Amino acid sequence: MFYDDNVILKNTTDGSSDEYGGYIPGVETTETFVADIQPFSHELMLKKYGYDMQVTRLMFCEPNENIKIGSIITFKDKDYLVVKIPWDDDHYEVVLDDV
Repeated sequence: MFYDDNVILKNTTDGSSDEYGGYIPGVETTETFVADIQPFSHELMLKKYGYDMQVTRLMFCEPNENIKIGSIITFKDKDYLVVKIPWDDDHYEVVLDDV
């Protein structure tokens, strides 16, 4: 497998309140890494993994504990939402959908 696509991972922590009740926004973190991103569909998701959900891309990459459901992946100036991580053994298979 060739990891030749540059992607950006974005995660945002939950906001909180200070001692006066004021809102403190969450912190956004970013990380750049390489992956292989392929077109994917609802039909392929159902056939390959058995999940009935809307998806548009499948990303293959090295294991990365910062990739979580709800993370945002930016690829070719477009944002995708991580909706499922059905395989996370020696490599990650991460299912993405349009934001």
